Formats: sequence, structure tokens, C-alpha cells
Amino acid sequence: MTEDRSKQRALELGALSFAYQPIVAASTRVPAYWECLLRLGGSATRPIGATGFIEAAEHMGDMPALDRRVLDMALDALERHAAAALSVNLSGLTVADRDWLSALNRRLGAAPALGPRLVVEITETAALGDIPAAARFVSELRALDVRVALDDFGAGHTSFRNLMALKVDIVKIDAGYAAGIAEAPRQQSFVCSLADAARDQGLSVVAEGAMSDADEKFLVGEGVEFFQGSRYGKPVSTPPWEK
Repeated sequence: MTEDRSKQRALELGALSFAYQPIVAASTRVPAYWECLLRLGGSATRPIGATGFIEAAEHMGDMPALDRRVLDMALDALERHAAAALSVNLSGLTVADRDWLSALNRRLGAAPALGPRLVVEITETAALGDIPAAARFVSELRALDVRVALDDFGAGHTSFRNLMALKVDIVKIDAGYAAGIAEAPRQQSFVCSLADAARDQGLSVVAEGAMSDADEKFLVGEGVEFFQGSRYGKPVSTPPWEK
């Protein structure tokens, strides 16, 4: 990496911030925790969504540094604010990154009370790359009292058998299944099967993207405990617990 590239990356990482979107309890609409959505630079009032930046980081091999920075930002926020409970997203590469896990161990070794207030989200497609390795990663996180969520479930091809092998705490139904589910029998069949499997394993279920009262009623009837999406709260740059 050139010196200019190193400086550019340092500037980019330093300009990162979070927008916070609530995951709310279905019964009360009260936030249970907030997902940290990465933002990059921009003006003070209009930060830039990080999708393009993440794609560039993947291409340049910078994802380990980015994921480490995200971890530090989330843990710093948890240390500053006792009322906060946060989730962070990890790239597929980090599932096998021992340095990232070592960094988490060091931080939680000094402040173990932060662990139960942190949720780590891994995508279904990331877990598919190596199910045994992903299962070990999940087990190590849970040993630190960190909860693990399997994100975008249904977007890939994970079987319910693999879901059980991973032993996560939370499963998040992909928005493509939750949106419009009240009028979609095929989506209903999938969600009913997932809800049954979740109950058997003691998992919490989050539905992303429900769009109507009818969608919500169906999902609650199937045991969905939490909701996320614009209907329940849009991402905000000011930490909600500071209001």
C-alpha cells in the first residue's frame, strides 16, 4: 500500500459515523436495541451511505480494518452510554478473522458488562462459506455474552439444518419475505416454517420490512417478536438515547 493510499484510508476511517435504526418489540413498539448503519463523510447534516465505500474496501482488501473500526466505534458508544444496546454488521471475511475476535476479547476483558448489550450480525451468505467455521465463531461470541443474529435469512440458500448448526440467538427474516406477506401464501409458508424452527431452538425472530397492519398481524401471529424498518423508525444520526 502506498503512503498516499494509507493516508486516504486513515482519513476515510476517521470520517465514519453511525446512523441508528431501532429494532422494536412487537408488543410495545419500544426499541429493544439499535442497528448501527455505517455512514461516511459528507456534511455534518448529510453523511453518505457507505455502500460504495464498503465495495471499495472489499476490493482493496481493507475490510478487516473497516470491521475493526466499526467494532471500536460501537464499543466506545456502549461505554459512553449505559442506556445503549447496539448491533453491528460484519463482513464475511471477519467471520474467519482471529485478530477481530482477539480485539473483541481484549475490550470485553476490560469491560465485560458491554457484552450483553452488543449484537453481532452476520449474513446468511457469509455463514454459508464455511458452516463449521461460522459455528465456531458464533460459539466464541456467545461465550463472551455477545448475542449473534443471522441477517437476511431467506435471501440465500441456508437450510434450517444449517440454521440450527450455527446456534445463533436471533434470526432476521429478509424483507423480501416480510413485505406484503399478508397477501402472499408462498411467503407465509416459508415464515411459518422458520417460526416453528425458531421456537424449537429458542431463537428470537426479527421481521424486516413489514409494510401494513395486515403484514404485522400475520407475523405476530407466527411468533415474530421484533420489527425493523421505516414503519418502525428510520435511521437517525443523533443517538436516540441522547434525546
